[in-house]
Amino acid sequence: MAEKNTSKPQKKKLQTMILSLFLAAVVWFMVMSLTNPTITIKLSNLKVRFIGEETVKEKQLTLTGRDEIPALSVKVTGNRSDLMNYMDDIYVQVDVSDIDAVGEYTLAGKISIPTTKISAENENVSDIKLQAEELTTKEVDVEIKQTGSLKDKLVKTEARDKKVLISGAKSEIENVKGAVATIDISDAHDGPRRLSYLLVNDNGTLVTENETIESPRSEIEVMMAVYDAKTLPIEPVLGGEAERLYTLNREKTVITPAVVTVGTRNGAIYDNVRLIIDKPAENNGEAEYLLAEETDMYIPPANTKAKAKPVLESRDPAVPIENGENR
Repeated sequence: MAEKNTSKPQKKKLQTMILSLFLAAVVWFMVMSLTNPTITIKLSNLKVRFIGEETVKEKQLTLTGRDEIPALSVKVTGNRSDLMNYMDDIYVQVDVSDIDAVGEYTLAGKISIPTTKISAENENVSDIKLQAEELTTKEVDVEIKQTGSLKDKLVKTEARDKKVLISGAKSEIENVKGAVATIDISDAHDGPRRLSYLLVNDNGTLVTENETIESPRSEIEVMMAVYDAKTLPIEPVLGGEAERLYTLNREKTVITPAVVTVGTRNGAIYDNVRLIIDKPAENNGEAEYLLAEETDMYIPPANTKAKAKPVLESRDPAVPIENGENR
């Protein structure tokens, strides 16, 4: 009888445990239904990803018109927590690998969802319009522009590679005239520096319509050299064929401007900067001539030329001065 009395409490305890587990499961289900319900939401402005673009490039084509694709949306259903976790990874996938010629294409897209816990009301998206254009390449010149200043110094900046290679849709590449890299010289020192660059058009303004243009390099290497700034008088001298044919009256030759700011380094000392008169001015007028850059001298690009009214005399009085007269 004692054994029988002992088994009854144990049986009752087991029944209580089973009932507790069942009630806990019911409560958990109710809580989850309230806090993590199944809902349907609309996702707008879906990302569009294209597959097969490398295949298109192998055919010497590239795609434009992406910016004109209207905003795409889809209704999806799932638990609140799943939607919160995966909503940023839902996108429209478009296969472009079959495009094989220049022209306009209307393609269908498919909603890509990273989990089976979420379903889409409609998995297909239609009427995605793209244009296929000829893929072309071109080299453009790089211009280095300086900002800032360094007291009593001039900084020579020179790109190791004078050009950059770009590729893209023919219509976009034809609009690119060159590239510009900007460098702040206020803390300049001798040595290299890497700079990013921007593309510009024929007017020198930045290229803003750039859907397909790519380059193997996003940066260029620029060498910097710091010079002491000196303002020196300009001295006209004959050069080239003019030196053989003429003599120059320096006192009567007018130079504009009369002085120029150049850079020197390594202890180089110069009393003036030579202006090379290599030909007579037309009709005895004014002409533009190049300044001579000497060893350890730097002439900034804006200062490389000066105007002069050279007064020449022919070494052979029987030979008149071309485009002018003996004086």
